[in-house]
Amino acid sequence: MKDELKDANFPTTADKRVYHLGLKKGEVANRMLVVGDSGRARMLAENFDSQPFHLRSDRGFECYTGTYNKTPISVLAIGMGFSAMDFLVREARACVDGDMVVIRMGSCGSLNPDVGVGSTVTPVAACAVTSDYDYFTQEDYAGEPYRISKPVAADPDLHQALFSTVKEAHEFNNADAGTDAPSPCLGDIVNASADSFYSSQGRIDPSFADTNTTLLQNIIDRVPNVTTLEMETHQLFFLAHLANKRQEGTGTDQPTMQNAPKPPTHGKIRAAAVQMVFAARASRAFISPAQVKQLQTWVGRACLDTLAAFHIPVEATQTDGIWN
Repeated sequence: MKDELKDANFPTTADKRVYHLGLKKGEVANRMLVVGDSGRARMLAENFDSQPFHLRSDRGFECYTGTYNKTPISVLAIGMGFSAMDFLVREARACVDGDMVVIRMGSCGSLNPDVGVGSTVTPVAACAVTSDYDYFTQEDYAGEPYRISKPVAADPDLHQALFSTVKEAHEFNNADAGTDAPSPCLGDIVNASADSFYSSQGRIDPSFADTNTTLLQNIIDRVPNVTTLEMETHQLFFLAHLANKRQEGTGTDQPTMQNAPKPPTHGKIRAAAVQMVFAARASRAFISPAQVKQLQTWVGRACLDTLAAFHIPVEATQTDGIWN
């Protein structure tokens, strides 16, 4: 840590940079494309109109901000998992005035044998799959080893815009498939987001007592239309839901501590996601590097096209930034 931080409740530096992202107001655009892989973020930023602003924080988060089709957009690489997405959404919210339009683009596993590697999925909602730690540490515990939440929905307008653009790009990029049937492009499915790549995604590891041999089937049985499994989408949708409830004044709790922070006058958070199937869990097939390169190129451009075209009212748009 190089800079002195102020306020342990929400740490920032003297020049208002947030703790983990390392960013401040004016360095993040209202429209954001979020990925896990830093190389993927760098590749996507090559589509910008000109050389973008770039920052890599001490905590490993990367941000590229520039314009795409003359529209300010930020591409952010955050790594993997619920906590990484939590850092991104909360700290970006502190850096952006007005609405936030956030698309998560990432890899996933498929729970459906008919949805193989190379498929693209734009989920309408996501549930969470989390370990119940008491099950593993408390004797005579009556619960189950894993909790499966109810799904939380994506923003319907952004989801529809994203799926339409991805589907059009999918058809264009598979036009010369010939007799080979192209991999599916689906939009009316549910994602499951897990708190581990291993245990809560049903991967069997003989070194640990994960108690997860039936987990994948339990997810399929309990969540209608569940098709994909990864680690970030539910947290994005969930935090958008919480932020919008607070913005609407419908939150169920109010801070009671002395000098509690006042709710900010932000706009909405609109969230959607597109996932590229890298792993077929039933067959254990895994995507090739050549397929990854091709797939992420056109899916990434579809995400950028969606963000650039998605309307944000002028009064809900941050006008001052490094893109000016």
